[in-house]
Amino acid sequence: MSSNEITINFNTSDNPWLASYETITFSKEKLMPIVKAISSACEGKTHYENSYQYDRDVNNAIKSCNITVVNRRPLYMAISKILTQEISKRDMKNWHDSCIAAKRTLECKIAYMTPGFIEAKRYNEMYGD
Repeated sequence: MSSNEITINFNTSDNPWLASYETITFSKEKLMPIVKAISSACEGKTHYENSYQYDRDVNNAIKSCNITVVNRRPLYMAISKILTQEISKRDMKNWHDSCIAAKRTLECKIAYMTPGFIEAKRYNEMYGD
């Protein structure tokens, strides 16, 4: 794996007891325009008080990039990984920072796309821990 590649392992199984993993490798160079669009969409939103408020901005940025993939979850995981690298490079800790806000939003999307997450969330809401 070169420094220009990002490898993502993700579970493709709908069965919570039997995992089936696939590996996808993305070109960092091809993902950077998407990362920049998402990060730019979250720039200067210091008046936002909740994470969900960034959703519309991130969704519009992703739509503007005309992405055609079969499964968005590994793509979001790769973008989130790049954002993590950017955050660690610049030692960012501000909640409103564009990279941190974009990463937070993508991680929420990834969670909801994870097989079994919604069912587990509903179960927890109904019956508690």
